[in-house]
Amino acid sequence: MPTGNIISSEIFSEPVVLNKSVYPEKVKHGDVLLTNLVIEDEYGIESVTGEIEGIDNLSFYLTEGALKNGTWENAWIVHTTENMKWYNTNITIKNIKGETTATSVRWQDPTVYHHASEVLAGTFDAGDFTFQDNLVVQDNVIVQDNLTVQKNLSVGIYASIKGNLTVEGNVGIGTTTPRTSLDVQGAIGIGNTTLTCNSTNAGILKWNSSSKSLEICDADEWRFLYGLSCACTGTGYKMYIYNGDKVYVDCNTDKCWTPASDSIYTWGGRGTNEPTDSCVGIADRPACNYCDNLDYGGFTDWVLPDSTTLQNLCNSAFCPSTCFGGDGSTDSYWSSTEFSGNEGAYAAYYVNFGTCGLPGYGDIKLSTYYVRCVRG
Repeated sequence: MPTGNIISSEIFSEPVVLNKSVYPEKVKHGDVLLTNLVIEDEYGIESVTGEIEGIDNLSFYLTEGALKNGTWENAWIVHTTENMKWYNTNITIKNIKGETTATSVRWQDPTVYHHASEVLAGTFDAGDFTFQDNLVVQDNVIVQDNLTVQKNLSVGIYASIKGNLTVEGNVGIGTTTPRTSLDVQGAIGIGNTTLTCNSTNAGILKWNSSSKSLEICDADEWRFLYGLSCACTGTGYKMYIYNGDKVYVDCNTDKCWTPASDSIYTWGGRGTNEPTDSCVGIADRPACNYCDNLDYGGFTDWVLPDSTTLQNLCNSAFCPSTCFGGDGSTDSYWSSTEFSGNEGAYAAYYVNFGTCGLPGYGDIKLSTYYVRCVRG
């Protein structure tokens, strides 16, 4: 029977990587690149080392858990990398039995300058980015810090930028061929702001949620961009200039008022009872027609106020006598309300702004008084 040496071999299992991560995935020179591995091994880990494509060799250290099941980490200060190049950190894990496992993590250096041809949508998610050429993205752009484009920027779907966006050319949203500094093919959402209107902020737009109006800073105060809302907060009045027209807004009643007319007018229609006891919308009624035909402050729906509305204005805190800080006078103003009964064929109500009393009688419709128009 032959005899000889008996050789026995023991097979040991390799380390198992349960999880691995690298943060941040995009880094530039001077950043700290953190690489973490969660490793399990029945015998215990002896060492974890890494190598970055000839740039540097790394050592990992146990930061949590134990040798048989724990988290190993390396913090590497980025250097000697090239712009827009992807790198692999190749990692070797060795247990106390000498068995090894190899793995890798992937990251990129998108440092200072970039060319649009080198990037894909959604890759600019860490650090500041500057593109020397045109940047056209068919999908989404997400930038956590600042984005600078030295020519044109076009985004196909949406852009999310938490820092500042600086574009030296044109910006196109919904178009790849922007024609102007900002070319938006679609809707624009504008919100409110707490910015103070001054010379620095001149030209800024905001949506005033209280008055439900779009406003622009004219270097002195916020002005309505289009038309006027006859609503405002507070208990006083506000004066606005729109297309050179001065309009007063009564914050108590949400009504807009024009300045007093320069001329005096008859009420008109002597000898006729109006169907609604009002001259509004009736032809050949000069006082009412002045307001009916008025195109002022961006509106054409001005009317001559009825007697109650006109008297309420006179009794307000910013009248009687002159109103709205000096506009008008203590003279009488026509209302649109015809006198009651048969006398209405010959008389209509007016309000004297010296007393604000509504007379117990009207005045003949051929008398001449000033006019102040209202809307809202």
